[in-house]
Amino acid sequence: MYRSKYDSAQGVSLGQLLKTSLVRPWVLLFREPIVLLLSIYMAIIYGVLYMLFGAFPIVFQQGRGWSPGIGGLVSAVVGRAWCVGSCGAGGLGTGQGTEDVCISYVGRVQCMLFHGRPG
Repeated sequence: MYRSKYDSAQGVSLGQLLKTSLVRPWVLLFREPIVLLLSIYMAIIYGVLYMLFGAFPIVFQQGRGWSPGIGGLVSAVVGRAWCVGSCGAGGLGTGQGTEDVCISYVGRVQCMLFHGRPG
């Protein structure tokens, strides 16, 4: 757990620091409407994404009779599309190129995947 110089100088106990660290995110969630709304939005998005991944084996393996290896490739395609979409969609309307967007929004890992070098 991180303790700043201010916390060390004030003599904050480990228990008090732990309590503050555990309570602060919940206070932020319920007292800031934008944090609550974005959290609900992200929960819906991730819920739909994981339901989609759960439905793929049923649709492609049982419904169409594909083998588990070929049916699993569909999930890989959706994952790749998510990476491409998240890297390209960050700069829509800003006039930035994809590499500039990757440096500021997506991060070094995805830039390494797409451009072969870190952002």
